[in-house]
Amino acid sequence: MEKTATQTQRKPRQCPPLLTPNVPWLLFPHGDTLKDQTFCCFNNQSFRKSIPELRNREICGSWHGWLILADNDYFLFLFNLVTFETIPLPQQDTHPDYQIKYCILSSPPSDTTSKILLFMTDNQTILFCRPGDKRWTETNYKKDLEILSGYKDARIFNVGVCSGKVYACGGRSELLLIEFGESNQLVLRPLGIKFVPQKIANSICYGSFFIESCGELYGVQIAFRTERHEEIRGIEVLRLDSSRMVWEEERSLKGRAFFLGDDCSTSCPAMPEAGIQEGSIYFTMSKDPRLYCFNLEDQSISDSLPCYNLLTPWASPVWVLPNIRLIDTQPEEKDRVNAEPKERTRDTKVQEKEVNAWRGSGEAEQSLLLQLPLEIVELVYKHLNAIDYIHFRSSCKILRSAAIPLKWRTRLIGSEMQTSTPWFAYFMIDGTTLNVIDPRYNDSYVLKTSEKFGDKQVFCCKDGFFIMSHDIDKGIYALNPFTQAIYTILEMPSYYYMYPYCFSFSCWSPDEDFVFVIILRRLIDEILVLYLRDGEGWNYITIKDKPNFLPSPSSPIFFNGAFYCLSQQGGIAVIRFEGDNCVWEVLTKLEKPCKSIQNCFLVECDGELLSVFVGKFSKWVKVFRLNFAAMAWVRVQDLAKYTLFVSKASSFSTIATAPGMENKIYFPRLSCVTQNMRQQSVKVILLLSAPSHLGFSTLCPSKAIQICHDLV
Repeated sequence: MEKTATQTQRKPRQCPPLLTPNVPWLLFPHGDTLKDQTFCCFNNQSFRKSIPELRNREICGSWHGWLILADNDYFLFLFNLVTFETIPLPQQDTHPDYQIKYCILSSPPSDTTSKILLFMTDNQTILFCRPGDKRWTETNYKKDLEILSGYKDARIFNVGVCSGKVYACGGRSELLLIEFGESNQLVLRPLGIKFVPQKIANSICYGSFFIESCGELYGVQIAFRTERHEEIRGIEVLRLDSSRMVWEEERSLKGRAFFLGDDCSTSCPAMPEAGIQEGSIYFTMSKDPRLYCFNLEDQSISDSLPCYNLLTPWASPVWVLPNIRLIDTQPEEKDRVNAEPKERTRDTKVQEKEVNAWRGSGEAEQSLLLQLPLEIVELVYKHLNAIDYIHFRSSCKILRSAAIPLKWRTRLIGSEMQTSTPWFAYFMIDGTTLNVIDPRYNDSYVLKTSEKFGDKQVFCCKDGFFIMSHDIDKGIYALNPFTQAIYTILEMPSYYYMYPYCFSFSCWSPDEDFVFVIILRRLIDEILVLYLRDGEGWNYITIKDKPNFLPSPSSPIFFNGAFYCLSQQGGIAVIRFEGDNCVWEVLTKLEKPCKSIQNCFLVECDGELLSVFVGKFSKWVKVFRLNFAAMAWVRVQDLAKYTLFVSKASSFSTIATAPGMENKIYFPRLSCVTQNMRQQSVKVILLLSAPSHLGFSTLCPSKAIQICHDLV
């Protein structure tokens, strides 16, 4: 082993920050020739460094506190960020034209069984050596994997380490154990099971990772909406039961957190004081500076910028997990990049004075209300919505006696109560409890369902109904959580290699005139439209998609007797029925209104058809009105008294019901403790528009208050 200069002999800028032991840090290489590095921790602090060993070198992996580095001449070595030890590895010059896809360190270099494995791209080759070896040993696994999987050109596409053993996924998702036999030979041993998580609706691309946690092997799959890894649709976690050799789905991480990366995936105990939350899965994506956090229990996802002013160019970050205990873990101030300013505290007496003044005004208003005649009080509460009615009765004993108790879940039908402002809703982990939140008061209420629906995918919402399914090939359900009504829609026909993009229906009236439409994309140049009319059975039409119309996953809008579907590029397709025929028409004259679209939605507002476009990283929001005469999108600068509520499952508009809500657009997102973070539910992305006679106007999923955009 070689040892560089100690930390005391180095300049402060050439030393990493005092890394907290057993807590992962995010390391961003950046600058010209990637000579600098920024270390980011979970308390929104980052430190800019220029460590000599990391300059102009690619980080191929990060395992057991060691970085695996490679320079332009294919020389590799191990480097420990805490002890500054370096261990040279043989030069990788046997395949200079191929890149390293995966780089594994099976155990710390001090372990006698430690090995370094390089999985090369394109040529189905694995190179491996032990620390101190003078050359790499090469193994081509093409023939062995083809025999094991029965699949030509089979490749390894996922690797991981657990208890010093190297696992891989290859061929047709077979789980393999990579062993080392006699004469230093590498052997692929099949374990007789496959790593095949469930398909998640509206997703066509998946990323998978293997992680060790408490001596057990976990598999994590991230589902994306597009092949470019845009918009995360869901995450599934499986645990390998080594005694029965089966994968079991996990709903909890048992007090731990996972960290996913192409160069390394690891786990550690949850540490709320360090910003690491229990049951969270942290990961980054290629060419994206944001850090994502998925909560496995409530199925919500958040994103944040770990470093506000990251210098360009920058490379994809890697996780660094120091495993050596340190005594001094105080953060460094000199090289801190984005330390947040300390909050200024106000004088306590001033705060108490304001609180007392507020309480006094509230008591005065309450006393004035109690002086009103009872017939006036009755007139007031009869025009309240359900939540305001509950608050009205709970304000004092006199009003409780004046307003009769109301079983609001069962007796709202036929009442004269006005509709409420939009509600947020999400299923709790038990699957039978629907938690709803009033955004005006941030109050939470609970609805119990007679069956378990939390494990089902919600496709769209309208007229108070959730349209959902656990397995789309086995049927679709319609649930109204307010009336407890449950309908089973006809079982769908089986079509293979298709992924549903969007759902919609005209109105909820199964016994009358009813149209249900599902748009699916089957092949690259073909779209399938399934439709159900008046309960007569499923029919479909196939469209040869020459203009390459890629449907947006947001629900189509039923507008003026036809379904309008928005494309991911801003185009419009119209589905209408002429007699018994279903007609598909793409409005080819309609030009794309803006660039760099990440999300887009259609919504009807005051008799007009509007589109809402969200820019990359949610940096901007734009609204356009469809001018049917000119067949063009016209920019909308002001919504006046209207408020828009948009989501994948349902979008609509309402007249603002509270001061400050007008001219705003609300999204199904959550607020967080840090201003630079936002969350949204990936389990149930929906806005539910309930019938007005139920006293509820909308539902959209969340676990806290929503964020909104002003239209400027």
